[in-house]
Amino acid sequence: MDFGKYMYEESKKHSHVKTTASKIKEIEFSVRIEQNDFVTKLRHAEEFLDHGNKVKLRLKFRGREMARTEMGFEIVNRAITELAGMGHPDGTPKLTGRNIYAMLTPLPVNKRKLKFHVREAGASPVAAPAPQPAAAPAPSPVPLPPA
Repeated sequence: MDFGKYMYEESKKHSHVKTTASKIKEIEFSVRIEQNDFVTKLRHAEEFLDHGNKVKLRLKFRGREMARTEMGFEIVNRAITELAGMGHPDGTPKLTGRNIYAMLTPLPVNKRKLKFHVREAGASPVAAPAPQPAAAPAPSPVPLPPA
């Protein structure tokens, strides 16, 4: 085998290796976040963890919201419990200035359980229930007059 060809192939192997474990993605919450926005942000965080990235959860307080920091800790802890199937927290959430921070590290690939997403690679949907057939509308209890 040609040594130059071997060295070229080895350099190509090493240049295409992904280093996603060192990347940190950040998800920002607020105290007055609605449920649908909360689920959307968790879906993005789950996707980042599925790719092997660490996720930093940050909850930002504005104005008088600092008087109710316990509400912020409830939201961050709820996010951590929802993402427990994909990653584990590095520590407890901490209040720093006007923000609460928590860091999540992804679980090993074979222990990850998606809750909000479905893998594209033909995996069975974990979080999405099977679609139910549409039921026929219920008959009206009062007969309608002819038109």
